[in-house]
Amino acid sequence: MVLPRSKDQLTPTQVAVIVCSYLLGSGTLSLPRVVTSEVGTPDGWLSVLIAGFLFMWLGYIMAKLGAYFPGKTIYEFGEEIVGKWLGLLISIFIIVYFLSELAFETRMLVEITKTYLLENTPREVTLALFLFIVVYIVVGGIHPIARLFGIFLPITIIVLVFILLLGLKLFDINQLRPFMGQGIIPVIKGILPSTRVYLGIEGILIISAFTQNGKPFKKAVLAGIALPMLLYVMVMIIVMGSLSVEGVSIRIFPTIDFIRSYEIEGLLFERFETLLLTIWILQIFTVIVSVFYVLVTGLACIFHKREHAFIYGILPVIYILSLIPRNMNEVSLWGDWNNQYFLMLCGISFILLLIQKIREKR
Repeated sequence: MVLPRSKDQLTPTQVAVIVCSYLLGSGTLSLPRVVTSEVGTPDGWLSVLIAGFLFMWLGYIMAKLGAYFPGKTIYEFGEEIVGKWLGLLISIFIIVYFLSELAFETRMLVEITKTYLLENTPREVTLALFLFIVVYIVVGGIHPIARLFGIFLPITIIVLVFILLLGLKLFDINQLRPFMGQGIIPVIKGILPSTRVYLGIEGILIISAFTQNGKPFKKAVLAGIALPMLLYVMVMIIVMGSLSVEGVSIRIFPTIDFIRSYEIEGLLFERFETLLLTIWILQIFTVIVSVFYVLVTGLACIFHKREHAFIYGILPVIYILSLIPRNMNEVSLWGDWNNQYFLMLCGISFILLLIQKIREKR
């Protein structure tokens, strides 16, 4: 059964904005530490760049897979490719992954908010408020979501680039030398942890149902991945060039510490970490909205109901799951677990495309 879709299709620009918004998540704050701790050299930015090109290729694969089944999500066309029962198992796997990712992103949002902005506010209160706002947006459907993202994304990019450039007075190119001083092996080791910031391209398998599939859609997907990739590389280079490899490795959120380490006198703001956290909250909010939407869409497809039937029912589950981790170490382990299953989902997409191509030749 194919759920009814809106007659108004997403434009290529809206697709690019949604993909880009989905990818600009919590990795902005912790990426330098996660990658540098694994690489151990100043070449972590190169690992992020290589991972970005790999995921542009994976994004293209997902877009091509969705192009075979106009108006359908992976929850629907998965059954057409591998059969009803195996397709159902894949759908359940994807839903469990999205549920876990949603709980993780929500808890990250609450932790950062409590640590840096609302120290005396209980996590439970912050979590409940954020979830109700998310529900308000998701109830409107994909098109209000796309319009909201179109407002948030330019603000996020402008503020992030502005704040990073202001800190260039701390930047020392020597902190990035020697280039590949220990060869290619450390760079390769950094590719896997770099993949965490590209969690989100799997949303392509759902939003393809709301587009006119073809070259514009595929180009929009590639553009939506390329922009976050360039921003993440910029963050890696500037933060590492300012704090050094050792300085980045010992900080939980090195991007915040980098911005805290400089002041600009004479401007409206002299310290900018609050400004960064504000736009980060806007951006992580868009990630949570995206994951929530694709989650309820999957439940609607499996049970053949309207999405609204699951929007409110899934809230208690997300609330409880988000509060399970006891500290940031457990939250980080949860993120690592999600990363492994995300890579499995990418593999499933690749296999589905191969099977579809074989079927097409027959």
